[in-house]
Amino acid sequence: KFKIPFVTSLNAKGIIPENHKLCMGVVGQYSRKCSNIIVSKSDLIIYLGSKTGSLVTNEWNIPDLDTEIIQVDINQSELGRNYPLRLGIYSDIAAFLEKIIESKNEFKSKKSWLNFCFEEKNKWYKENHLFLNSNSTPIRPERLCKEITKALPKNGILVSDTGHAGIWTSTMF
Repeated sequence: KFKIPFVTSLNAKGIIPENHKLCMGVVGQYSRKCSNIIVSKSDLIIYLGSKTGSLVTNEWNIPDLDTEIIQVDINQSELGRNYPLRLGIYSDIAAFLEKIIESKNEFKSKKSWLNFCFEEKNKWYKENHLFLNSNSTPIRPERLCKEITKALPKNGILVSDTGHAGIWTSTMF
């Protein structure tokens, strides 16, 4: 409704379809480069039920401490735990989003901001195109993730271990 680009934490990956036009990928240490760039250039971040721990914030390097932050969480102890907030909202995320969607407010990203986000996302895909389509042996992890993505049905679930497997699947799957 509002045409706002979004990133997810690794724990929230897949909560909104990964192929959604406005999905920029996973942010933080297990991330796409474009996601971190987009978060670092944002003037407002809204965390919805997301812990702002070291993995999500790339060791608390993104976003910058001067960035305006709104954090919505059902766990009161998470509000403002790691970042100074413009606003902390103690709420169930679904209830919060329902109220926002029902509101008459017309939040919209500027066209220039959307273009920047799409350019960064496209740049990331172009940088990884050769790896995603590589025929090298042994198979490249990027290609393996691409093939698993294609093979799984839309309602398929991928379970991945931590470490390198988690990094590859969070960025490429």
